[in-house]
Amino acid sequence: KQSQKSPTSWTEEEETFFIDFLISEVASSGDGGFKKITFQEAAKHLKAKFLQQVGGEKTAASCQSKFQGLKKSYNVVIDIRNTSGFTWSDKNGAGIALKNNDVWDKYARKFPAVRLFKNKGFIHFHTMEQLMPSTGKGDYVFHPGQQVTQDGGTATSTQPHGQSNVPTTSLSESATGSSTQSQLALCCCR
Repeated sequence: KQSQKSPTSWTEEEETFFIDFLISEVASSGDGGFKKITFQEAAKHLKAKFLQQVGGEKTAASCQSKFQGLKKSYNVVIDIRNTSGFTWSDKNGAGIALKNNDVWDKYARKFPAVRLFKNKGFIHFHTMEQLMPSTGKGDYVFHPGQQVTQDGGTATSTQPHGQSNVPTTSLSESATGSSTQSQLALCCCR
């Protein structure tokens, strides 16, 4: 007979300790994020700090899963904060009152992950911010390897790897204002 493992349960204090541990390990995380060894160490530290844990044992796998969940929550909060028509409070989340309930319900049907934050904040938002990459996201982010089109949009480069397609501008193009760089500036500053 195979024994059934209890699901891992996290208290707010355990989550805070775990996030603080990860913050202390950021320097060794590298560009690809945390390595398995980091989550193994986190599990050891949690076990030593919290002798009476609720639910299943916190393993490297459960720590990694918890981190993925915290990152998802962080990104959901970012999306709510950046969505026109909604406000954000660290204490009350989106703070949806009855008069805005129908708008929220439509939004939540399209993006179910937001439901948790209807009237509840994300206590770990500011500490998670220290673990998240500060890269731009969205429609108006320019990535090297993209070409600017006539309408100010971007197109992905089809050039072979290692060849640059960074736009160059001649003096005459600069004077007429018809350069790709001028279009790029317009695209990124909308």
